[in-house]
Amino acid sequence: MTVHFCDAYDQKSFDPDYDTLAIDHFVPMVERIFARKPWGEHTTRDWPVQD
Repeated sequence: MTVHFCDAYDQKSFDPDYDTLAIDHFVPMVERIFARKPWGEHTTRDWPVQD
């Protein structure tokens, strides 16, 4: 499985000519994740949220 993963996904990351999306494409997704309120008991216990 490791050989398949490396061949199918990892090796492409070293090809400078491989067609990829610019980092700007992912910025809105990351901002949405960090803007949301944490959920779950462990988040409120370990990292209290102050409203």
